[in-house]
Amino acid sequence: MPILKQNKKLRVLIFGGRGFVGKAICNKLKKHLIFTFDRHPGRKNHFQGNINSISDLKKAIKDMDCVINLIGLSPLRKPTGTTYYEAHVGGLKIF
Repeated sequence: MPILKQNKKLRVLIFGGRGFVGKAICNKLKKHLIFTFDRHPGRKNHFQGNINSISDLKKAIKDMDCVINLIGLSPLRKPTGTTYYEAHVGGLKIF
């Protein structure tokens, strides 16, 4: 792996980057190019997709230098369209 220059901006993809912890991580890494991924529509530098979809994941991780997984469904409300297992474990099995 090549050594990165001190001033190089990394392309960082954060799965769940718009959640509570994700927002804090995005803020800490703001000197880099931050991209987020989750199941809801978003703004600039955001991928909307399904953590269990290989095609969604491949599209999102293409050309990224780093990927951080912070996907998490709130235990305070029942998820729709997925299960806790699918969101927290299933997506990681693809890798």
